[in-house]
Amino acid sequence: SEMCIRDRNIGFIVFIILEMLIVVGVGRVFKNKNVTPSIAGYSLYIMNGDGMGDRVPNGALVITSNMTPSTDKIGEAVVCENVPDIGTSVFWLYDITSTDDNNGVVYTVYQEKDPAKLYEISSKNVVGVASTYYMTAGKVLTFMSSTFGMIVCAVVPIFLLVVIELIIAIATHSSDDEEEDDDEQEPAESVTCLLYTSDAADE
Repeated sequence: SEMCIRDRNIGFIVFIILEMLIVVGVGRVFKNKNVTPSIAGYSLYIMNGDGMGDRVPNGALVITSNMTPSTDKIGEAVVCENVPDIGTSVFWLYDITSTDDNNGVVYTVYQEKDPAKLYEISSKNVVGVASTYYMTAGKVLTFMSSTFGMIVCAVVPIFLLVVIELIIAIATHSSDDEEEDDDEQEPAESVTCLLYTSDAADE
């Protein structure tokens, strides 16, 4: 029993350590508003601004397929980095043109808020095609990357651990009391049986 309790406590501690590492890692990664971390061929970006209006709301987590878009992707949403006066954001792909100089291919993009303003960027600044976005996930990651969010994510698991330990301790104590009561009653029953047997023998 003591070994089970010890193993459970170690499990809780390991869980809290892992959870803290995840929270700190997410907080550091998404602290920078222009970051686009990549995982298994996809990039994650939290929309920073209202340039795309309701099409890609501010604060949404945008999932991007990492690729260099070809002309068949014109008209689709793309995530671009180092765009003049904006930085990283989601844009509509307006055009793709090749140049005669060493700049290679030029991507022309614009945002929903100001479609008349076009931005020309090189292929190295195009992260990929934005496939979908998630508002709730974006809010959660934004919260986790804030100082208050990191504190809450650290305190809540510890608080739950204390509550669970208290509940287990109370339940264990109650079951021990019931076992003691059962042990006290058993001798009385055996005495009664002996007296009954003795009376029957006298008859």
